[in-house]
Amino acid sequence: MSALMMKWVSAATETHAANLQEKLEFFLARDNKLALHDLFMVHAQARGQLVETREEADTVFAWDGDITPYDITKINAEFIVD
Repeated sequence: MSALMMKWVSAATETHAANLQEKLEFFLARDNKLALHDLFMVHAQARGQLVETREEADTVFAWDGDITPYDITKINAEFIVD
């Protein structure tokens, strides 16, 4: 890899890390945070109904479900309104 390419990769990596850090700081500094559990409970109560088993559910919000805490883009797009 050329020296120029290494500088570009290094700069891109630092910029990416800075962007992630800025986003993390933004979310950690926010007041009135809503936990995902609360968000999904409100969603279920407003648009559907809570069920007793996974088999009855159209959508499962869980670590091993249809939507996980790592599905940030999907959560922002489908469950959080500006």
